[in-house]
Amino acid sequence: MLKLNSSGITHFLALALLVVGASTFGSYQLVAKRNVIDSAVKPNIELSAGARLDGTPVGEHTELQVQSKATIIVKATIQNLDQKKTERLSFKNNIPGGLTMVPGTLTVNGKAVKSSTRNVTLDPLEFRGFHDISYKAVVKASSPSCDKILTNTISVKSGRNVAATKSIKLTICGAVAEVKTKPVLDFKYGAQTALGVISEIVIKQGDQVNFTAEVTNVSNKEVKNALVSISGFQGKGMRPEPGTLSIDGKATSTELLSRVRLGTMAPNAKKTITFTAFQMGDAKFCDAKKLVTKANLVASGVPTQHKTTTLELC
Repeated sequence: MLKLNSSGITHFLALALLVVGASTFGSYQLVAKRNVIDSAVKPNIELSAGARLDGTPVGEHTELQVQSKATIIVKATIQNLDQKKTERLSFKNNIPGGLTMVPGTLTVNGKAVKSSTRNVTLDPLEFRGFHDISYKAVVKASSPSCDKILTNTISVKSGRNVAATKSIKLTICGAVAEVKTKPVLDFKYGAQTALGVISEIVIKQGDQVNFTAEVTNVSNKEVKNALVSISGFQGKGMRPEPGTLSIDGKATSTELLSRVRLGTMAPNAKKTITFTAFQMGDAKFCDAKKLVTKANLVASGVPTQHKTTTLELC
């Protein structure tokens, strides 16, 4: 039997506290280290997502009007924009009540995912690498008054961190009536460079700048009377070069930038307007500091869109 005097008891308690403290400190260190990992800066992940009615032309939307019993196709693209490999990726699909995923339709990069879970583990991604995800879903809800909205939320996680989230809103309208998406035009305008079409560029006296305007019908409805109007060059030291205005590489019958007619655009149709402007070497050009050119897009049944391109001068 162990016997301790008062001095021995004091030393025993001190030793016990030291052991417990060391153990506790060690646990604290482990927890702190784990928390540092979990709270690390989330990776730069770009997530795009949209849906379209099954059987309609390609062109996904973040907002869609559908009928009850309709089948939709949902697509999402995940891209790593970090200049290093991103690991521990997973895809989470929060499907709302009233919407049911069609079994066997979930794919990642074209390969079927056998698991029925809505959480899918993804392979690591190198810089600019991407995953394409697709699945079909059936609308079970109905709303004759068109006031019911379902929100399908898609998110990407890296470890425990949510790296990106997107939502798709479905407005349920009617039980059996056919409902089509509204006409939608995608519009880009800017200076054509090696990096693509950009909205800001630095130029100097005597420079020649190539401009591009792109119009794409991203809906499943025909769009009529599409017209692009470009302005902002007059009296600013920049002169559009005669004979350079073209649509899809073909010279137009008019040199008027103010009325570039595209006419009727079928679903998925794309029109590209190009022209060249020349800086005339006017010394007063540099005094202006900036030149802003404008492009407007109008079409029947489509809201007017406005784009600008800024030229930093000299």
